[in-house]
Amino acid sequence: MLEQPQIYRLMNGMDGVTIDRDKVGSIARASFGAAKAALQACFVVEGASPLDADALLDDLWAVLHGMATLCLDRSAAFDLERAQQCVVTLLIGTRARLITKSLP
Repeated sequence: MLEQPQIYRLMNGMDGVTIDRDKVGSIARASFGAAKAALQACFVVEGASPLDADALLDDLWAVLHGMATLCLDRSAAFDLERAQQCVVTLLIGTRARLITKSLP
């Protein structure tokens, strides 16, 4: 997004460009297969329900895409360190929730 803002805008249907949401969604899900597998492996908590990796990936995408969109619309500067901290906070919170749910 920082290196190719116009490409990012086109890929996400910004600037009024019509995109095929089903096709883009299916490509995104296929592209994020490795990330989903990594999340599932990292979030194995004994006694807890399996991680809903699809939902967590959606949450991560929402945070990062929201920050990117604000930057592209010039409403807020994109701070990579802040973006990374948001992701870490979301992941830590998710792990804590899984651990709490698994306690007797």
